[in-house]
Amino acid sequence: MTVRRVVLGVAVLIGLIIVTATFSGCFSKPNAGEIGVVRNGGPLDNKNIRGVIDNGAGLTYTGLYSTVHYYPVDSQQRFFRMATCGGGVCQGADGLAVTVPTSDGVDVTIEGTFYLNTVFNNSKAGRNALKAFDTQFATRTFQGSHAYEGTLGWEKFLAAIVEPIVVNNLRESIAGVPCADLVASCALVQNGGARVVTKGDTQSNVARIQKTVQEGLTEDLDETLRQNYFGNVQFRLSRVVLPEQIQAAINEAQSAFAQVSQAQAKVQSARAEAQANRERQRGYNACPACQRIDLVKALPAGLQALGSDTALGIK
Repeated sequence: MTVRRVVLGVAVLIGLIIVTATFSGCFSKPNAGEIGVVRNGGPLDNKNIRGVIDNGAGLTYTGLYSTVHYYPVDSQQRFFRMATCGGGVCQGADGLAVTVPTSDGVDVTIEGTFYLNTVFNNSKAGRNALKAFDTQFATRTFQGSHAYEGTLGWEKFLAAIVEPIVVNNLRESIAGVPCADLVASCALVQNGGARVVTKGDTQSNVARIQKTVQEGLTEDLDETLRQNYFGNVQFRLSRVVLPEQIQAAINEAQSAFAQVSQAQAKVQSARAEAQANRERQRGYNACPACQRIDLVKALPAGLQALGSDTALGIK
């Protein structure tokens, strides 16, 4: 009987330990696409990194009172979209579009999205980068959130740290480009409209600007953050918005060109009609009877002679 009581007591004690450990955060499991840093958290412990929970790991023992900071693994692409609607951030966007001056002084608004992946993975290099990142940024908050606090926390980190680097690269890239290289219709209201820019030209220039921004962003991220935490950095320029007065001038110029084209079409039609009349008259001169026949054919069908009930018989 005594032995049974001892065994029962040990079982209860073990159960209490397991329950206590579970509710004290002793076990953790990453969600899909996450990799975690484990830090000591007990009242008598330091706050040093205890270990890493690999992406795809099962329920893992982390130690009593430890905390786990989860970040996106390298296979999970993250993006940050910049777009402005009515003076504020567009619905679904993460930040305002960037307004930058072109080389000829036009303040264009650039809407676009930049994409990137972390280098955090289950390899030794990936774990070391993760630990370094957590050491550098885990104690900082971005708009009230930590970078490891889910998707929202990560987006706030990107807005605070990465977005300014993107803006700086856009300013440098756009500064050497004239407005017409971004929007072909700018040529209508600049330099007397003498410069001809095609849609293919602007597409080529946009691709070049995107590449320049991507390369500069990769370099500046490594330099600013002092370590390579990101890879596969991309930028996609989605829209260039011109100032209202420039766009209004372009619309007027396009309308004027449309009117000129319409007038030119009328002139061409009149010239063609005059030429046809001349050729017709030459035919009548050669065949007077033909002229009379055409005159009779041009009369309305069933026309009667004035003062007579007799039909002309023309059908």
